[in-house]
Amino acid sequence: MKLGIFTDPHYALADRLVNTRRPRLSMGKLKEALDAFQKEQVDAIVCLGDWISIWDTRETMAQRLREFILPLRETGVPVYTCMGNHDAEAFTREEFAALTGFTLAPCVLEDDESRVILLDANAMRDGSPWPPYFEDWTQTALPQEEFLWFKEQLHTNKRCLVGLHQNLDPGISGEHVLENAAEVRRLIHEAGNVRMVLQGHYHFGHEAVLDGIRYHTLTAMCEEEENSFMIYTL
Repeated sequence: MKLGIFTDPHYALADRLVNTRRPRLSMGKLKEALDAFQKEQVDAIVCLGDWISIWDTRETMAQRLREFILPLRETGVPVYTCMGNHDAEAFTREEFAALTGFTLAPCVLEDDESRVILLDANAMRDGSPWPPYFEDWTQTALPQEEFLWFKEQLHTNKRCLVGLHQNLDPGISGEHVLENAAEVRRLIHEAGNVRMVLQGHYHFGHEAVLDGIRYHTLTAMCEEEENSFMIYTL
């Protein structure tokens, strides 16, 4: 299975936000990524979240999201995504699904030999769901029900790839990391079939090998002028 992957475009009609973010440039970067994805004939496109920036009114953010996903629709390639904290602050899950038409985490995409598992860690530290339009991005956890679902999905002979918006890697600043990250990492390690864990959220990227498994945090697409995306074959 060949995947085109990116994260954190934070699209908005703003030249610069939070010092290093260049949200307006993300449209051109997305089109560049999609050209590469189509050239490589990817089977699916995965975004790890934060499609838009919290900037301007909710109606305007919805319009920016509609604009940004148009090039993705034109590819005809299925899109799977996590909701990032910005997405969850701007929209409910139902609103986001209706606006995009994409398959939202938690979800699975697979073929005969491989399985991609996307997680949704938009939950309070105690595992209860974020309320609508929740603003405290430092609260994040994998809820118990989803934890048990994840354990079931890992019970397979297929090669697995795990993706989520927030972070499981303890080498990243703590406010970006799930409250129950250690328990989730233990589950991944015990499964013995996870080739890599992909993460977003921490914009500057990070790389670690934990218990023999690669934890790769993609650099945010919105950061400065250089583009960031990857093509990965599982």
